[in-house]
Amino acid sequence: MAICDLCNDSAGGNSKRYSCAQFRSAVRAGLRPGNTMSAMGAVFGLSTEESSTGWIQQVMSDSSDWVLCGTCAQKADRYV
Repeated sequence: MAICDLCNDSAGGNSKRYSCAQFRSAVRAGLRPGNTMSAMGAVFGLSTEESSTGWIQQVMSDSSDWVLCGTCAQKADRYV
């Protein structure tokens, strides 16, 4: 079963695949993972800003496609 690359929930039947170029463009336009990334970063003692910066750097250096659940895909489509 596919997992959403943005929220880590099940991608389900409404999943959508984005190329790395599409996803980078959405992130440059302002797409952020929301509370999931902040919560994970807090476990490692990172601030919300540090978590966000690290995530953006990861996205910009990643060359793989991104699979998003239907909810996250709707959010991403506003930025693509």
